[in-house]
Amino acid sequence: MIDTAEQTTTECLACGSPIIQIAGRGHRKRLYCDDRCRQRAHRSKGQGNVTIDTNGDLQQRIAQLEQRNAELEHLIDRYIHTRKGTMQPWKKALQERWLQLGKAADWPALTIQIHVPAGEREHRLFGMNASNELIEGGNVTLRRQLEEGKRNQS
Repeated sequence: MIDTAEQTTTECLACGSPIIQIAGRGHRKRLYCDDRCRQRAHRSKGQGNVTIDTNGDLQQRIAQLEQRNAELEHLIDRYIHTRKGTMQPWKKALQERWLQLGKAADWPALTIQIHVPAGEREHRLFGMNASNELIEGGNVTLRRQLEEGKRNQS
């Protein structure tokens, strides 16, 4: 029988449940009541121990993130519309053709060697940053989509 004088009680670090600690040599102090709490605590360490307590906190965080997202979208759009075009004539011709085909096809999502999301902004970003080979591949893909769309309408 264990002598009760050698026992102490602490709380689980994860859930706060009482834990009976056995004092004496050879006994490690328990920090968690069971493996589930221990695993939960270790997983939360990797996430930076971020806790949001109330629904109001969540709504406030969502509002902050939406405002930041709008600011970044504005910066990206301003960058797209103010950036000077390339000085290479061949690339400039490819970019212009890319935008013409994209507009004619109503800016569809494409998967060439990389995925191009739908929308004018995404097509402009791709046209500015992609290599000549990728833009050529995109132009071929857009042309095929336009031709298929015309065949389906007939």
